Amino acid sequence: MPLYDLPNSKRRELPVAVDKPRVPDRPLLSVLVVTHLGRPLHYLDQVLSGLGAAEPASEFALRQIWRYRR
Repeated sequence: MPLYDLPNSKRRELPVAVDKPRVPDRPLLSVLVVTHLGRPLHYLDQVLSGLGAAEPASEFALRQIWRYRR
């Protein structure tokens, strides 16, 4: 089943499951997942929150985290 056929809640759960258990100071694989335009997932902040990582304060901060972690 293609990822785009999954309901939104399942799409958010999948990257969290890939990176659990969270290991501090190790890169997150979930930040490597991008849209067809090469941009970070629009729900990446929710993925980070689900992993217990610090949530970015703004869209700009989220993009900075995404660029750094790739």
